Amino acid sequence: MQIEMPLATSTILRKLAVFVLAAILSGCGGAPQRNPVPEELITKAVIPDVPRARFWADDWYKLSEERLTHLSEADTRKFFAAIYGEPHNC
Repeated sequence: MQIEMPLATSTILRKLAVFVLAAILSGCGGAPQRNPVPEELITKAVIPDVPRARFWADDWYKLSEERLTHLSEADTRKFFAAIYGEPHNC
């Protein structure tokens, strides 16, 4: 048993399929060129105004501990205003 579709519906579905396919294919080809850091400069690369933005993933706890242990009471209140003084469920 074959289901007959009106000609207008069939045409709309074909146009929609072509549009979707074109959108998908254009997304694959539209990636911008990357300019990675040259290998000889990797150890010297920095992000302006963001000290220590580049670090090894296994060093994050050292950086976090160093940063948090040197915060004054006023800095702690300023940087963690949303949770400072709030009850915690420990």
